[in-house]
Amino acid sequence: MGNASQNLNDGSEAPGTAGAAADGEAAAVELMQNYPNPFNPETEISFVLPEATDVPLAVYDMTGREIAQLLQGTLAEGCTR
Repeated sequence: MGNASQNLNDGSEAPGTAGAAADGEAAAVELMQNYPNPFNPETEISFVLPEATDVPLAVYDMTGREIAQLLQGTLAEGCTR
């Protein structure tokens, strides 16, 4: 999966997107394909941040209900697994 820039109807951003940078341009967050796949008991999710930022990472079911909060905190720029 590459870069995405999609706003949801409520004004929030879709997963795989980044907010506006200080200069008005969108900062790109790169979300990689999970491995091995979501149907295994475990999967690895990797993403690249262009700058240090607060990151909430959650899993949702098909109805949009949050199932698990995987990460909530500030991460440094670069690749995270």
